[in-house]
Amino acid sequence: MTREEVYNGVKGAMTLYGGLFTRLSDEIGVEAALKAHAELQGPSGDGWAGLLKRKLGCRELTMDVFSEVYGSISSSGVENVYELSGDSFRVLGHQCPVYDGLRGAGLSHETVRLMCEGAGGLIFKALRKHYPMVEAGITFRDEPEGHCVEWYRLTNKGEKASG
Repeated sequence: MTREEVYNGVKGAMTLYGGLFTRLSDEIGVEAALKAHAELQGPSGDGWAGLLKRKLGCRELTMDVFSEVYGSISSSGVENVYELSGDSFRVLGHQCPVYDGLRGAGLSHETVRLMCEGAGGLIFKALRKHYPMVEAGITFRDEPEGHCVEWYRLTNKGEKASG
């Protein structure tokens, strides 16, 4: 499949998911729906850590290896720009099918921000459970036409991975 085909598939699925999120929000409230959404994403961090562990083998964790693994699992059709510098790695997401799909479902920019930050926080927390030397975060786009930035940093270089 081309990147565009994958992008459109993910965008369509996220539009449906956004509709479900809206209905759930109407029934249980926005805060409870946001919490449920974020909790569904936590296992992604565990899965990501497993992929990293398999790719890493007995090599020391470096941002070079980390960025290689990230690139191999970033298959949702997102148009990313990668910036690798020493012990840090940044991902600038310019075109995101998750964002576009959720907005297409009628969710506000602010609601999508809360969804992404909540889910990202739990994904990063799960990843850090396996690799405590990796700090991670997301800076959500300021406006719909902007881009999001995920950032990763090694904090204790040379420490063996627990994953």
